[in-house]
Amino acid sequence: MKKISTIINVCLNDECADRDDYLERYGILKDVINGICDEWERFNLDAIVFPGGFWHRTKYIGNRDYKYRKESLEKETFSRKAIAAVKKLQSEGFGKPLLVAGIDSCSHSKPDGFDIYKTKFGKNARSFSKRPKNTKIYGDQLCVAWSSKGIAGIGRKVFPVQPKLGKNLKDFDENYQDVDAPYYVTYARDFYDPKRVVRLESGRNALLCACYDIFGCTEKYNPREDRTSQIEWLDDGTGKVIHVRSERNIIRKYVSKFNELIEKVDTALVSIHGFNSATGSNYTERHGIAATSAALGGGMVIGSAHFKECLPSDENKATLASYNISKRYLNMKNKNKRKLKNLMPKRSLWMESSEDILIRLFECP
Repeated sequence: MKKISTIINVCLNDECADRDDYLERYGILKDVINGICDEWERFNLDAIVFPGGFWHRTKYIGNRDYKYRKESLEKETFSRKAIAAVKKLQSEGFGKPLLVAGIDSCSHSKPDGFDIYKTKFGKNARSFSKRPKNTKIYGDQLCVAWSSKGIAGIGRKVFPVQPKLGKNLKDFDENYQDVDAPYYVTYARDFYDPKRVVRLESGRNALLCACYDIFGCTEKYNPREDRTSQIEWLDDGTGKVIHVRSERNIIRKYVSKFNELIEKVDTALVSIHGFNSATGSNYTERHGIAATSAALGGGMVIGSAHFKECLPSDENKATLASYNISKRYLNMKNKNKRKLKNLMPKRSLWMESSEDILIRLFECP
């Protein structure tokens, strides 16, 4: 029998971590856990969710199985800190929660079969006096869950956003400044890997989503295949990368498997990289978070993010949370008329660490 689900999200007035931010992030984690223990009465906590790119690692994982990924990540200091944080919450009487956070990695040498000149960007680049060096691909983007015993689940991003194209090599979206690594490679196994689903103490099954994966959760209700069309490169398990934008039926097969995985969950936890401000989260809250709740049959969806300029001015704004959204929300003819359907927090906590922090607690029956 399912119990009341309680999930915390932690939002930061900051940007994604880089390789030099590890000490600052350890301090933020410690302050958050101590703040919860000092300020709130005890309850059974399902999960505490941190933003995408909360930690950064230099080593690329890529197309490795779950066992390798788990062992590799558990060697990192941030895993030991995450496990210690969960143990602290348990010892203080907060049940058996999971800690969920996003991890990004450095770019990586291009795999076999990768040819930038097969892409739309590459075709445009042929006319440039200086062509892309074509030496690397974009790094990992992971959503990882830790229990007191170690890593409990890993979700690698499968619905990426490709760089915006411009008239010259400098016209990249701000998240793709490195012209040596403009493209993200997805891996077939990650679309259907059961290890991206974790069991919460309340009895719910939660899908781990890395940022834009939250939009992919509604793809079966989207005849335009907006998110599928963004998947450019796929490693189907052979180690060779396929350009699937021109082979749409190949990627549809794996998106269908992702849809089958969604049928097995009633909760989604998403580590979002960030927004410039609270108003910038509006689109994601409507078309990502609320829409996913509807796709899960009204399930609970909780996200967390960095806010670059400032945190929401009110704890009831930009909550990055939805629950009990009807399927009718998905079937609106004009999706731009979808209204915000945010779940309001039961309590909140504002903190100052090396960065401003907003901690919010959400509950659902």
